[in-house]
Amino acid sequence: MSQAIETELRRLRRTVKILTVVVCALCIPVLIAATKAPPKEIIAHTIRVVDDKGVTRAVLAGSVPDPIINGKSLPRMGPAAGLIIYDRKGNERGGYLTSLSDEGVLTLDGAHGGEVFKVVANPDAGASLFLPHANGALLALTTYRGQPELQMVEKDGRALITLPADAPPIP
Repeated sequence: MSQAIETELRRLRRTVKILTVVVCALCIPVLIAATKAPPKEIIAHTIRVVDDKGVTRAVLAGSVPDPIINGKSLPRMGPAAGLIIYDRKGNERGGYLTSLSDEGVLTLDGAHGGEVFKVVANPDAGASLFLPHANGALLALTTYRGQPELQMVEKDGRALITLPADAPPIP
């Protein structure tokens, strides 16, 4: 073999060795990362889930934002943490929250605002279920005062049924 061919072969072998080292140096961290378990915990103040159009569809937050109804931000009853769900137009449609008073609230909201289903877990004891209609009619069931109570209220505010009969209005 000629001297020139031998020199080129040595140069080619050296290049292959260098490329092998470079490829290994690049691949080893990737392989190590691929073998690691996913994180057991994610710490964040807010996680916002958006749809393909960029519209917020859910927010999980330590301090949830004020409600958006028909494109307008309205003040929330008070600071709360939890999960808020939004419709395709970006309006709040419900959620699960805890308030500063440790009250737990699960709601489903109508398309144009207003709760249509609400469950409240009181911090001390008992729970309340509210099924309001936009026209003012309401069905309420509670145990928060230590006894079962039921109220059915007509859209004009008149109580149809109150059990026990002497129970004050359910807030």
